[in-house]
Amino acid sequence: MKISEIYNLNKTQHELDFVDIDPANDKAVFLDPFFISTRPQPWCIEADRILKNFFQYIIDLIRLNQIDKARSIFTHLNEPNETCLGLSQGIPQGKGAGKIDSQRIFDSILESRAVETGLVEDLEDTAIFIDGIANDKVSDMTTNIIKKHLITYTQSQCDLWNIELTADVPSGFFGTQ
Repeated sequence: MKISEIYNLNKTQHELDFVDIDPANDKAVFLDPFFISTRPQPWCIEADRILKNFFQYIIDLIRLNQIDKARSIFTHLNEPNETCLGLSQGIPQGKGAGKIDSQRIFDSILESRAVETGLVEDLEDTAIFIDGIANDKVSDMTTNIIKKHLITYTQSQCDLWNIELTADVPSGFFGTQ
């Protein structure tokens, strides 16, 4: 049952400003950092700033040889089940960019001449230069990096639609701003 049905919003997806997910199933929709970067809306401009700052911080740490710190931050970018975006069949299971994939992606970034030379400057560039990175894993990483921004947006949508929120729900890790 979709969010719009659970809360009796009586609106179609086209009438909503959020993805009308079914909390019990993943929807094959992905957050695309490149698309976000091309949008002129203030929400997208801020999300793009957060993404670029986060990825630049990781690159800066690597260039400063603070590898352990960069790895520690980067390995929190696994698939977030709470968004219900992705490719899981049935209940969201978080098989996207898991801990092993995050480690492999980080190691590939670490070893990449593209990062060293400045050819990789944005998160979405990793899909081109690192084998095994596709839209689902880039979306997982994007979601985690802008999680605080997504939470604020969700709260505003709940306020708009008079959906009651539950206090003190842990959000887990989210990227720095």
